[in-house]
Amino acid sequence: GGSRIAAINGNMHDYLDQGVLVEQPPGFVLVDRQTLHTGSRRGLLVCLDLEHYSFEAKGDSLIRPTEGTDPARLPPRVEIRRDATLELPHIIVLIDDPGRTVIEPLFDRTDDLPLLYDFDLMLDGGRLRGWHVGESEDIGHIVANLSRLLGESESGGTSDTASQMLYLMGDGNHSFASAQRIWDEAKATAGPRHPARHVLVELVNIHDETLVFEPIHRVVFDTDPDQFMGSFAHFCRRQDSDLQIRDFGDRLEWERAVAQINADECLHLPFVAGVRHGIATIHRPRQQLAVAALQSFLSDGEQSRRCRVDYIHGSETVNELAGSPGNLGFHTSALDKHCLFTTIRTDGPLPRKSFSIGAAEEKRYYMESRRITS
Repeated sequence: GGSRIAAINGNMHDYLDQGVLVEQPPGFVLVDRQTLHTGSRRGLLVCLDLEHYSFEAKGDSLIRPTEGTDPARLPPRVEIRRDATLELPHIIVLIDDPGRTVIEPLFDRTDDLPLLYDFDLMLDGGRLRGWHVGESEDIGHIVANLSRLLGESESGGTSDTASQMLYLMGDGNHSFASAQRIWDEAKATAGPRHPARHVLVELVNIHDETLVFEPIHRVVFDTDPDQFMGSFAHFCRRQDSDLQIRDFGDRLEWERAVAQINADECLHLPFVAGVRHGIATIHRPRQQLAVAALQSFLSDGEQSRRCRVDYIHGSETVNELAGSPGNLGFHTSALDKHCLFTTIRTDGPLPRKSFSIGAAEEKRYYMESRRITS
């Protein structure tokens, strides 16, 4: 680990010494990512202040996670960043801008902005274009419209602290949390204007049509489905809820029933166990989302010791894995992205692996960097 991290840091120094990376004037970067999956996704690369972030479950910070943060995942990231000259994150941060006032107007005048790059990405990554946004007038408009969004959030919030939220993590929360750990270590001696106080992110409007939320399903291995459901039912009763299991005669009947599931006061979890197909329904649920209710049970101390759980993106893969004896697959629904800000403001972060943004090909490229040493 240590030698690998030293090599990473050495390469950063080489890139700067050899002119591979060229420092740009102050400003933002407007980016257009065209991929095979979603067409053109528009974002704005900015720096966010780590002093305004918290991953606490009931935090009142300006920048908040959408999912639970696992402290055990932070140490390797912290060690990589601790002596790094540069940061090359791929952190997507969401803003709730239905009027499309912050990012989208800049694309009406890209002819007036300096083009930084325009090229195809390898391995089906699509095409990436970036423009420098450095004029004080443009930056002023961005800041003013972000401030207006915060004002609207505060006026519509459920409480003074709950409403103080402008940014939500879409992807890369553990990278953001690791950057905060390093800043907490350094700020006593670094001073308030040290570059490590901020972290580079890509702002994306949650109302962007190409921003797609994908569900993340669950497969439970090495379990007895009947015993598992019995334990799940007992867990629900402890939360003053009821679990009802409905089995179907064949897969086609089950698929028709799954397609007809409507939003109501219950939570529905279609499942597959070998040749068995069913729907688990939670009545009077404590949570607002089915995936949250299931994950709360899977994360329960007693249950988590009994079986192994994997998180699966494709529904067909779930059915294939769940077809083996001793396995149980749960299908979860895609999160309605338009409810995300309200849900986080009301309930705090969702359980881990509640949703995914886009496909891997859209997120594997670390194109922009920033110096984090003074």
